[in-house]
Amino acid sequence: MNKLSVPSVLLALLMALVLLAATPQPAAAQEAGEEAEIIGTIVSIDAEAGSFVVETESGETYTVFPEAGFDFSTLQEGDLVEVEGTFAEDGSISSFKVQVEEQDTEEEEQDDPSEGYYCTQSEDEHPFGAVLAENYETDYATLQSWFCEGFGWGQVMLALQTGQITGEDPGTYLEARSSGQGWGQIWQELKLIGRPEHAGPPNDEDGDGRPDHAGKPDHAGPPEGAGGPPEGKGPPEGKGPPAGRP
Repeated sequence: MNKLSVPSVLLALLMALVLLAATPQPAAAQEAGEEAEIIGTIVSIDAEAGSFVVETESGETYTVFPEAGFDFSTLQEGDLVEVEGTFAEDGSISSFKVQVEEQDTEEEEQDDPSEGYYCTQSEDEHPFGAVLAENYETDYATLQSWFCEGFGWGQVMLALQTGQITGEDPGTYLEARSSGQGWGQIWQELKLIGRPEHAGPPNDEDGDGRPDHAGKPDHAGPPEGAGGPPEGKGPPEGKGPPAGRP
C-alpha cells in the first residue's frame, strides 16, 4: 500500500464510523432474565392487555408488563416513567417498579424544539429525520416542520408508518394526536387493530415488542423503536403489522 492510500483508507473508515453513529440503531438484543432499568415517555397504554409502551430518549421502545393488580389509571400517554424489571424472551419487560417522574415545565419550555438548532437553520438536516425522509420517500422539510411543531421523531415515524398502510396523509394522524387521541385510539378507528389482545403498532413480525423496520416492507428503516411502535398495537396480519404479544 503506497503512502497516499493510507490516509485515504483511514478517512474512509472515519467517515463510515461517523455515518454509522448518525444512523439510528436498533436496540441491542436482551437476554431473558436480564435486569432492565429504563426511563422514557409512555407512547401508548393497553390496560386490557395489561401493558404499556415506553419510548426512551434514544428512540428505543419497549412493551412493559407491570405486576398483576397494577392500577393503569395512574398512567397517561406522555408521562415520563422509570421502569425496573427483567427482560422477557420477546424483548418486553416484566416490571416490578413503575414510577412516574415529575417533569419540569420551565425546562420543557427551554427545550422547545422550534428554538433548537435544526429548526433555526436550514443547512444541516437532523440525522434521524433525514433517514426517515429517505426511507419513506418523503420531503425532509415536511418532517422537519412536524418536528419543530413539537412532535418527537418517534411520533413522526408512527404517523409515517400508519400513513403508509392507509395511503392517507401522515399529517392527519399527527393532528389527531394534537387533539388528544392516543395511537391505540387512532388505530382502532382505522380498524388497524384486529383483536383486543393486539397491543402494538405496525411492523412487528417477530413479536419482540418493537417494530421490525421503519421503511417499506422490503427494506429496513430507522431503528426498532426509534420512535417506532412497539409490538402489538398496530395493524393485524395481512395489513402491515402482524398480530403479536401486546
